[in-house]
Amino acid sequence: MELKRVSYKHKNNKAAYYLINYIRQIIPSSYYQKKLAQKLNSKEQLSGIQKRVEYYNKLSNTKSLKSPAQLSDIKTVPGSKVYFFDLYQYSRYFNQKLKGLFLFGDIVEVPSQPTFVKSRPILHNNANAVLLKWNKLRHFMFIKKEQKTFLEKKNMLVSRGKVHKTQAHRIKFIEKYFKHPMCNIGRVNTNDLNPLWKVPRLTIDQQLDYKFILCLEGNDVASNLKWVMSSSQLR
Repeated sequence: MELKRVSYKHKNNKAAYYLINYIRQIIPSSYYQKKLAQKLNSKEQLSGIQKRVEYYNKLSNTKSLKSPAQLSDIKTVPGSKVYFFDLYQYSRYFNQKLKGLFLFGDIVEVPSQPTFVKSRPILHNNANAVLLKWNKLRHFMFIKKEQKTFLEKKNMLVSRGKVHKTQAHRIKFIEKYFKHPMCNIGRVNTNDLNPLWKVPRLTIDQQLDYKFILCLEGNDVASNLKWVMSSSQLR
């Protein structure tokens, strides 16, 4: 495995994340439920939250759901435990007999019923897609300190990521700008696409040496969007 791939600087601590979440499973949910009223009554907790909640949840009326899942029945998520862990971090404060609809993974369409999701299309009629902070281990990384100021960085665009055959927009971009004198871009995964596009990985610090970092959608939101927005690139 490439050393660049296992570079943990700026990344979330996986060991700590899993340890904390496994410990949460040991403590009965009734313990957390007793603390819900205290949390909701905390001015510190509620300060500035209302506008964010209204953005994440745009529903204005209650609706009946077809075939909802009970919270206590959601034990694992196929292919990824992080979605379950991120859900349970907040759902543990509520009665586990409550029911809802949940779509885990990369979501690119608005559900026909009110449903909790990680991502949603930017549309005016997207109220059925209720956002929750899921898969944060991968998506929510933030740059705390950089080695260079913006003006000291290379006056080029950099991009490292996976490009799949199903991602026509990424293929079109790399076809047009690969080998462009102002671009250092390429894919890091192996598939049947143009082998010339396969380039060595770069660490986050190495990408931060460039003034411009590409955040191009993959299946849904670009995975690097949050840490790029927290860097000096957009300040």
